[in-house]
Amino acid sequence: MWSFHRSAYSGKLDVPSFIRLAKQLNVSYIELLNVFWKSNDEINLAKKVSDENGLKISAYDIDNDLVQSSYEKRKEQIAKIKEGVNVALKLGAPVVRVFGGEIKEGIRREEATKMIVEGLREGADYAYEHGIKLALENHGELYGTGKQLAYIVTAVGSKALGLNFDMGNFLLSGDNAVDAVKIVGKYIYHVHLKDFKKDGEEAEFLSTNGEKYTCVGPGEGDTNFVEFLNELKKVNYNGVLSIENEKKGDELENTKEMVIKVKSYLLKI
Repeated sequence: MWSFHRSAYSGKLDVPSFIRLAKQLNVSYIELLNVFWKSNDEINLAKKVSDENGLKISAYDIDNDLVQSSYEKRKEQIAKIKEGVNVALKLGAPVVRVFGGEIKEGIRREEATKMIVEGLREGADYAYEHGIKLALENHGELYGTGKQLAYIVTAVGSKALGLNFDMGNFLLSGDNAVDAVKIVGKYIYHVHLKDFKKDGEEAEFLSTNGEKYTCVGPGEGDTNFVEFLNELKKVNYNGVLSIENEKKGDELENTKEMVIKVKSYLLKI
């Protein structure tokens, strides 16, 4: 649903309407986010509408941040992960997309990483008990590269924790998706497809090393998309490829175009 985040935040699109819209895109899976519920009643309705339209929910995404200055705040964020698992069960989603957290003033990097590991471990234990997988999305300074992700997943040490591998986000952390697959490919549970182009005309995304990028579709940016798909094939990834449109312009037309292009690329490999 993030492909339509501007429409959702503006109130023009609710979750059930998004699901009906997604049906028109000729896709089999959709992805829902906790930030777009208008009420808890929408959760059961979303499951009903997705079933009626023959769409499966590949992942349920939450906006947690485990890097907090107090134990109480960290527990609140862990509780958010557990609630995400509970909602995923209602939706029939096998995966909960999670974040680690962002660096905060007064918290050293080592401490922040430890908070992420400990919080994800507790969340993963709960997910494992309920047959749900947690997928950590690469993002930011603490878990944005392949090496950082490998460390965190290994340190947590749970079969329930893997990755939501966001192809484009690696560029914003000074890495590259093609190289990252070679490091963490065996941990991938879910994939986001978008890309970035360095110093584009409408550059609005800032990388961790200060470089400016514009969001573009797969095959249009600085990631070799064919090579990336081939690397996924090498690690035997056969899960969902979820398009995440963050391009400027018409959300529906951009997303339609991305779906068509990705399908054409898949026919080539």
